[in-house]
Amino acid sequence: MNKISVFSVAADSLFAAMCGFLLFFTAVRYYTSDAPLALACGIGAFISLGTLAFLYLKRKRGKRLISGRDEKLRQKLCLYLATLPKSEAAKVVLPMFPEGKIDGCGNIETQNCIYVTAFRCRPLTPDDIADELKIKREKPFELLCNSASAESAKLAESFCVKLRDGEEIYKKLKDIGALPESYPFAEKGKTGFFKRLSYAFRRSASPKLFWCGLCLLTFSFFTFFPLYYIISGGCILILSAACLIFGKRDKG
Repeated sequence: MNKISVFSVAADSLFAAMCGFLLFFTAVRYYTSDAPLALACGIGAFISLGTLAFLYLKRKRGKRLISGRDEKLRQKLCLYLATLPKSEAAKVVLPMFPEGKIDGCGNIETQNCIYVTAFRCRPLTPDDIADELKIKREKPFELLCNSASAESAKLAESFCVKLRDGEEIYKKLKDIGALPESYPFAEKGKTGFFKRLSYAFRRSASPKLFWCGLCLLTFSFFTFFPLYYIISGGCILILSAACLIFGKRDKG
């Protein structure tokens, strides 16, 4: 990770560690009335939770930074190809075959093979494979598609027809620097229930929850019923740390 991402992870880990310190210090002090013991437990929680949070966030964000961006771009590319006519889709993937040219059917033809463009929003079915097998061609052919069902893949394999799916096409175009700069026909997909629900579980909610939990724990030192404030404040601090570590960003 770069310096900026390391600083971000360290800051978030420090925040989570502080939540652990406040919770353990307040709870142990209440149950034991031993301030030194409470301080020791708080420091132990601070170090333990901070270290665990740092290791987890470093690993999680390092992978998410790459895989998350790649997955979104791959989905955009697949949707884009599915909305284009065959000849236009062939132009997008043509850089994969420097020696190829687009024929009159919207496929890519090379000296030894024909690459048939069959981009669909849905996975290819056995009927799609059968339709291509019915067409007589002078050269062997391969199918370029976004995805294919397991039955389709077996059928294609039984006829020695290779399938190149969206993941392989995306990686190849990315490696040669030939991904489209924009996707004018790629529409934004519908937001699912769980994704909409996750909007309430955002990183931006963490500071508000932290101060709320801190205030409740502070009140526990002065009230006649401290247990309520310790439990409620501790739960809010845990939720604050969870939002920071597991929650999604408001942008990106």
